[in-house]
Amino acid sequence: IKDFIENNCIIHPKKAKYLSNTNPAPPIFKPLIKTHKEGNPIRPVINAIPSPSYKIAKYINTLIKNNISNTSTASCKNSKDFIQKLLLQNIPKRHLLTTIDVENMYG
Repeated sequence: IKDFIENNCIIHPKKAKYLSNTNPAPPIFKPLIKTHKEGNPIRPVINAIPSPSYKIAKYINTLIKNNISNTSTASCKNSKDFIQKLLLQNIPKRHLLTTIDVENMYG
């Protein structure tokens, strides 16, 4: 990956240096036991940050997000985006909006 980035002049050399992980490691697997479910199944959580392709994947994701408009109405960028979408809705006064606070979802 590093050689490809450095040998193909598709991005600035400084950006190529940033995208090259000089000390890559395998992604870290962490099994989380679902104690609230019968049989205690495992939720696999994988930290890909130390992996060789993490920075490149993050960079490509940014390029895609910046160049393709989000036509989905079923997703929200953040809580402010959610509130803006909520304010555009005609919600009857008898309806109630509730939220939950999840503690320690990933361990």
